[in-house]
Amino acid sequence: DAEFAPWLEAKLQVSPRALDYVSAGNDHWTSYVPRIPCPTLLITGDVELGAIVSPQLAREVASLNPRVAVAHVAGAGHSVRREQFAAYVAAVRDFLRRSYGS
Repeated sequence: DAEFAPWLEAKLQVSPRALDYVSAGNDHWTSYVPRIPCPTLLITGDVELGAIVSPQLAREVASLNPRVAVAHVAGAGHSVRREQFAAYVAAVRDFLRRSYGS
């Protein structure tokens, strides 16, 4: 319940033009990943718990761009941050430390 108001506020801040990206052209997501210029962390959970990124897909993403790191958080489904907050924070901190130093 505590997340509904911030969630709504965040949704209201999203530009309707964001949907232009979704409907622009027929480019597959694999054409965008190699062009990501900064260190990027893809956090995944367990598919059997509702995660939408499988281990195979995570490997594919990482293979397309050396700047992409993958962190799997066991015991989480789609909403890793909500379901395994401590492990999520640990993964983010580790990524930031590896990417940008202490």
